[in-house]
Amino acid sequence: MDSIALDWALALLVLVIAGSLLYQLVVLVPRERLMRCPEQGVITFIEVKPAPRDDAHPFGVTVRHCGLWGDKKGCGEGCLERYSEPPPNFHIDRNALRAYDR
Repeated sequence: MDSIALDWALALLVLVIAGSLLYQLVVLVPRERLMRCPEQGVITFIEVKPAPRDDAHPFGVTVRHCGLWGDKKGCGEGCLERYSEPPPNFHIDRNALRAYDR
């Protein structure tokens, strides 16, 4: 194998490794946020999705998955009131975890 072919093979290997790392960072990073449930008062992870265009949802998103949904699927989604407060990717904003006023 000559030097040029070896250089190209090495460059291709580096690109494959870099692409694999990028895939893991972009696709496999959880998209959940730590939020407090206004109904139960406990802290859990939620994942949201854009609300359908024909839905008049005030926050523009709906809950896709909630850590409390074993029993409470289809709740009022009051946690979305604070959805924009914590930044994504597990950066925690203590204000978004504060108790709701009853």
